[in-house]
Amino acid sequence: MSLSDLASIGSLVSGFAVITTLVFLLFQMRQTNRNQQSLMQQGRAARWVTILLNRTTPEMTNLNSRLWEGDLSLNGAEIHASIAQDAATFVVYRR
Repeated sequence: MSLSDLASIGSLVSGFAVITTLVFLLFQMRQTNRNQQSLMQQGRAARWVTILLNRTTPEMTNLNSRLWEGDLSLNGAEIHASIAQDAATFVVYRR
């Protein structure tokens, strides 16, 4: 076997190694993409749970009841809390 034959065999093995590496890289990229999507979904769910739990506090439950009944005697802090609660809901809903 001549030196050029060995070089050809080495080049062939090198080509297979590159193709194998690219295939494994493709699988790793797909797995990373799925992992990133699941982390984003988990973050969205956590934000929703936080907002829903905030709505169940006694203060916010009372405020929401008064708002639904059309109570016009709300003070500035209560109005601000209601606007902040609605803004947080819209921001999470939009994403």
